[in-house]
Amino acid sequence: MGAAKSATNANSDAASATHNEIVAAGGRATIVVGDIRDRDVVAAVTETALAVEDSRIDILVNNVGDFRPAARDFMHSTEDQWQTLYEVNLLHVLRMCHAVLPAMVNCGRGAIVNKKAWCPRGDLNPHRATWSQRQS
Repeated sequence: MGAAKSATNANSDAASATHNEIVAAGGRATIVVGDIRDRDVVAAVTETALAVEDSRIDILVNNVGDFRPAARDFMHSTEDQWQTLYEVNLLHVLRMCHAVLPAMVNCGRGAIVNKKAWCPRGDLNPHRATWSQRQS
């Protein structure tokens, strides 16, 4: 039968494409459209996954990342840019783990995979300091 997948994406077209790809391959999928930085979206993703699989969550894959370069370089980066990167690349991991761990503990099992975002140009330099800091 295979696992059911619950996924989220802030872009509804991308979410639909993900859903269609999983279903076309013979899988089962539910999609929550929203920004994973939002606590309500975290709750919706968790509740949706629990509803699909009889109150079980076997695997959580935190696979969200973003690259938002500073205007020119580190000296010109802003606190807001750093805050956005913190929320997208790290805070959602804490929130999602906290949300799913009770279900995993109740089942006596579960796995969490945390993936880093990739560097879009393959190199790290001072012009991408806000992104680079989050990857270490």
